[in-house]
Amino acid sequence: MSDRKKGVVPDAIKIIRQNSPSMPSDLETLLDKIEGSTENGKELRDIIEKLADADPDRAVRLLRACYEAGRLCDGFKHMVAAEKAMPQRLQDLRDALKLIDHFIVETDAPPSHPLAARVALEPGEADYLRTAISRIAGMVEARGRIAAQTPTRLGATRTAKTDNAEYTAAIGWLAEAVERITGRPHLAKTAHLAELLFPDEVDIGRVRHARRTRNRDWRGI
Repeated sequence: MSDRKKGVVPDAIKIIRQNSPSMPSDLETLLDKIEGSTENGKELRDIIEKLADADPDRAVRLLRACYEAGRLCDGFKHMVAAEKAMPQRLQDLRDALKLIDHFIVETDAPPSHPLAARVALEPGEADYLRTAISRIAGMVEARGRIAAQTPTRLGATRTAKTDNAEYTAAIGWLAEAVERITGRPHLAKTAHLAELLFPDEVDIGRVRHARRTRNRDWRGI
């Protein structure tokens, strides 16, 4: 059992290190900061201790939530831009698949003239190739649904191109995780935690707004 004075965060960090032999460098950096003696690190450690409420497993999940929120913040604009560019790429693939399917049908058809040369296909080969094309077309449509859902799933709003959109998305992700892990929203503690993690001003109102972006149903998109 952990020493109550020492807290559960050191144990949680030890568990993460033991279970992550090939730990990402940014996760290592975060854990080093929380273990360190800087004021920021001490405050992070203290607030996670309070949210964990002497539960090492909860502390592990909170630490991972902090890491995930940071990753989302770093990659948010790139991911949203990539997904918004995806529909055109997918349309190009649809057009290409139609051309290939037409080519296979054309190739498998009887020659238009007795002296015409043609590519010989094995019996059943055209059906095999067209089935493969059909499966690829299904993959394209599935990828299209992901492209449509991802911005909302990440917490993007109509102002996703603004300078602090990535912080709003990351704060919403963090707020949702804190509520899920602890069973309560802990708005003030989440605001404090977010200010320690991100170079942006965060108050309870900001947390509430960011949390609402996580409540939108992206599965029906």
